Amino acid sequence: MALVFDLKFEHYRPPNVMGVQEATPRLSWRIQDDELGAYEAEVNGSRVGDYFLAPGWTSYHGRIQYQTYDVAPLLIRGDNCIGVRVAEGWFSGRLGFEGGHRNIWGPHTVLFAQPELVYNDGQQCVVATDGSWKVTRGPIRRAEIYDGEQYDATLEVPGWSTSRSDQENQVAACDSVLKLAALPESTHLVTGLGEPVRRLETIAPVTAITTPKGKTVLDFGQNLVGYAQIDGWPGDLNLASFEAIVCHTDMAPVGAFSCSDLLLNQLYKNVVWGMMGNFLSVPTDCPQRDERLRWSGDLALFAPTACLIYDCFGMLKNWLVDLEYDQHVLDGVPPMASPNATLPDPIWFIWHDVTILAPWELYQETGDTAILSRQYNSMVTWMKALPRNKSAASRLWDPTPFQLGDWLDPSAPQDQPWKGATDAKMVSNMFLIQSLDLMAQISGILGNDAEQK
Repeated sequence: MALVFDLKFEHYRPPNVMGVQEATPRLSWRIQDDELGAYEAEVNGSRVGDYFLAPGWTSYHGRIQYQTYDVAPLLIRGDNCIGVRVAEGWFSGRLGFEGGHRNIWGPHTVLFAQPELVYNDGQQCVVATDGSWKVTRGPIRRAEIYDGEQYDATLEVPGWSTSRSDQENQVAACDSVLKLAALPESTHLVTGLGEPVRRLETIAPVTAITTPKGKTVLDFGQNLVGYAQIDGWPGDLNLASFEAIVCHTDMAPVGAFSCSDLLLNQLYKNVVWGMMGNFLSVPTDCPQRDERLRWSGDLALFAPTACLIYDCFGMLKNWLVDLEYDQHVLDGVPPMASPNATLPDPIWFIWHDVTILAPWELYQETGDTAILSRQYNSMVTWMKALPRNKSAASRLWDPTPFQLGDWLDPSAPQDQPWKGATDAKMVSNMFLIQSLDLMAQISGILGNDAEQK
């Protein structure tokens, strides 16, 4: 069962700490955690795992990822306690184009947890989430992708995830829970296929400057996402008290580039840094504005570069699962951005060709035909849904829908970049021909000789 809470940013903990009897020594204790939103769990005051923004961003109506942790090293003799912080994250925080919307997938955070204890004598004990867990508001007043986190240190609850915490301000979850809910039948709990997001690098400030308004600004010497504003800082400012933490999907680097041209080297570093900033659980785009959506067209073009820099096979394989789910919901036409965040659903070349281009690139990098087989139905479905020109024998693109065309033509009007010199209909047909050629190759690789012809 799931706990569905009306409180925005809380700590959850069991009402009665779980005693481990010395007569039956514990063999293992693992926790399966999942959340609609984002969560971090603690056992006896220590962080569980090193995932950040877990469980990640998926098409929540289709599937939700869960994580399993072995927390035996965190256990102590006597009473043990689990605590979980939850926040809106992608699930119900503001998200979308032109300012976005809230509560796209639901208005309330939801916690699923299943601590499992196994003893040396084979006995097992499961302490799943139910209305008996306790809840309190914590110091994190807001936590979402666009607007960041607001933290009030005066509201911190000392020892909130330990058996010694003050329970005076905590109430049984049933007093704050809207309902106990089971997942819809259409939603699957899955382990996920890709690498998690982790805190992977720290950057120290280089210097501090004072603005004309008297505010102190820390310069980290690096283009970063967001900023920190601290009110009521006691005493003098010490640069050593601050650090920036770089978070992105934990992918292994597979390629590097350097040459004698310093500017070219810096350009390459900019590409890598831009990729790190945009591969956050899912491939996104637009570091210069509040979108951070999973635009399919951007990945269609960037996937070859991404695969040369990092091993992103698992991450993109995971993303393609959501893309296919959204494609099914939209009657065969892939979304512009997946998960679909209340965006319109026009039919565009390149954006929808990602169903073919991305799996093909993963195959090119790994030689793994399984990714082609896995996504083959998605590819065929898109080719069948693509609107064709019924008045022409060539059966190319229907010329009537609006297309973005060549988006990077410097001669196009600044406020209308789709009005480039290259005809959009020609570009759309070029990509269609490329996709058909790749489909023929993929069909041959998979032994689908009839479809190859």
